[in-house]
Amino acid sequence: VGKVNYYLCFLLLCMYLLFVNVMLINLLIAIFSNTYENVEQQSGIIYKTQRAEMILEFRERPPLPNPVSLVYFFIKICKFLYKKYVKKVNYEKDLQKMISNMPNRHSSLAYRSSLMEAECRAQYIRKLSPTKAIR
Repeated sequence: VGKVNYYLCFLLLCMYLLFVNVMLINLLIAIFSNTYENVEQQSGIIYKTQRAEMILEFRERPPLPNPVSLVYFFIKICKFLYKKYVKKVNYEKDLQKMISNMPNRHSSLAYRSSLMEAECRAQYIRKLSPTKAIR
């Protein structure tokens, strides 16, 4: 009776350890799968954000290489000084120009990047909860 109990306990212990190892491996695979899906869902948004930042960075750089960029900045300064001091100021024209350009008045880098960030955030939230559409 003693040997039978010993072998029975040893057999049950081996089966238990085998079962627990298989369950832990399945749990590990499930965790990795979930993490991979989360990263894959966010990768498009991260790619778009980084691409937009790179485009804005290159847009603000001078179009000429470094030694020649001094000429570019000199021309830019001349244009600024011309607009500020040489051009006659006509307040009515300036006011009409401001009113006509109202929709385009937010062309700053911060405003454009905040719009892009809001769009990416809304897209991410839509992917998280497809039943609750954000408008």
